[in-house]
Amino acid sequence: MESFKNYKPHIQKSSLANPDPDADLLLTSQPTTRSLQLAPAISKIPKIYTARTKPQHFDSEEHFILIFPLSSNLKFKESFLPMPEVSGMDMLFVPSFTHVSVYSPTDSGKYIVMPFSPSIQLCHGICPESCYEAHGKKNGKRDSSMIDASKRNKVSITTLSMKPVVVNWLQVLVDCISEGITSLPYYEYKIRELFFFFREFYSRVETDEFLKLFHCTAFGFRAFIFRHHWDCQSVEELAALSGLSLSTFKRTFKEEFHASPLQWINEQKARYLMRDLEETDLSLSELAERYKFSSVSYLCAFCKKMLGETPNTIRRREEI
Repeated sequence: MESFKNYKPHIQKSSLANPDPDADLLLTSQPTTRSLQLAPAISKIPKIYTARTKPQHFDSEEHFILIFPLSSNLKFKESFLPMPEVSGMDMLFVPSFTHVSVYSPTDSGKYIVMPFSPSIQLCHGICPESCYEAHGKKNGKRDSSMIDASKRNKVSITTLSMKPVVVNWLQVLVDCISEGITSLPYYEYKIRELFFFFREFYSRVETDEFLKLFHCTAFGFRAFIFRHHWDCQSVEELAALSGLSLSTFKRTFKEEFHASPLQWINEQKARYLMRDLEETDLSLSELAERYKFSSVSYLCAFCKKMLGETPNTIRRREEI
């Protein structure tokens, strides 16, 4: 396993001191060349889905997801955190390593799911001000804003109303997907165009709130933690694997995740355990083995503490 010091984030640094994200659009006409050495944001073709009463589940993993409702009768659910109110004209931003479900009480309706990776050409290298606040930094110093950011981040999925320019953009996207266009460079154009609209037609406050979890500067650390925290039995082992001293690891972790490593690891375990209880038929013994609990009774105690209910109560509630 690689240490964090040797871990290479998805964002590729340009060989130029001040890369021009617009000039990097040359890669769409020359797909074999990566101008300015900037990694494209699109690696998967966006898809149109039909909503049903049975939820469709999406895991963002090491990328982000944009969801565009095409009808007003859609419902959204995040496994572990509360969902914001979503209207028929709202698009959704799903941050990395988030589990979201989409369904329709009327068994109808459509929506688009567009996965994408962090890339400098989307934000023009300008991080939202809320990202700096989330890291507890202002003028190079830590301050109490970290506490406020931690509270704000308790809602992971964010929404933004689609203005007419975005509605028109979305209609073209629908037409191209429906016509079977499969060119990744084309969809690279489209998402850059969308981020251009964010900058030109929305206020800084609106975009900062919508993209507050669009982390890029510390994405390597986050990806490393998400990739390896299941492999380690303790915080000390995870720190050693990262190649950082325990004190540096804890400080970096606190600034990035707004929680202690142990608290965050327990929350992640609870998040995925809740998903498995709701969506799988795995026995409690199998779940205890999967999540490294020494016994089923310890699993039940953990559920009671972290989720407020026993595993059997959670499953009975989902069956109703």
